[in-house]
Amino acid sequence: MLVKCKKVFRYPLSTFYVIVGLMVAFLMLFDGLSIYNEVTKAADEDKQARYNETTRLNVENTDKRQLTPQLFEVPEKVNVHLVADACIEGASGNVKADIVLQNAIELKILLNTGRLPTKKEIVSGKHVAVIRSGLESCTFVKDSKKYIEMNGTAYEVIGTMKEFGSNGYVFVYENCLTREMSKKIMNSDDINVIINSDKNNTYDAYNHIKSNMTDFSNTINVEGRQVDEDMDVLQYAMDNSSVVVVFVIYLFSIINCINENYSSSSYN
Repeated sequence: MLVKCKKVFRYPLSTFYVIVGLMVAFLMLFDGLSIYNEVTKAADEDKQARYNETTRLNVENTDKRQLTPQLFEVPEKVNVHLVADACIEGASGNVKADIVLQNAIELKILLNTGRLPTKKEIVSGKHVAVIRSGLESCTFVKDSKKYIEMNGTAYEVIGTMKEFGSNGYVFVYENCLTREMSKKIMNSDDINVIINSDKNNTYDAYNHIKSNMTDFSNTINVEGRQVDEDMDVLQYAMDNSSVVVVFVIYLFSIINCINENYSSSSYN
């Protein structure tokens, strides 16, 4: 047995390639299993966070009429969100905020830590928000509580959310915003609205909002479309998996090219 092993590993370079090749194969297997687990987990979370039906609206308010949250209220059992730009102290550029206008069915926001706002906090208009982990570096602590400054006002951070379920990096109820920020959003010339439902009624809700806007002003244009909110779970899994195998394969390829080039030069 020892003699056979010596015959196999009698060339130092070949031995090196055999060992490195086995390491690369092991890492590929390990990373492949890791990606598979991430894909399975991501697909399950995506399913939990997905509504049966989603319609996206674009409200063009070119005359900048002062809209109100009541114009977006509909009788259908749907959730109505706005996606607007917010200025977060410490963040680079504007950050997308997911603002809830109507919450008639269960919210499908998946959390890493903490909780969503309570009914009491929403009714009282308390400045509370949920953020993605990417904004953790922008938070500060005061009186043992964590806060984030949005548009010049401190909001208590009561939870952190996963990538699935929210259309922004900050999740907040409209009633919890400052009146100044709410008015600024409602005065925008271009407002993005998302209607979510577990029933086939987002189109009816869209028609109600369009009718509300038309009755308010004939200069406001509303367009909507149903969309598929499926997430690319494979890409999400790849982004959250180790890249060590990619580095090793890349390094191994460079070494192999150098060796091949050296061998070719030796024959000439």
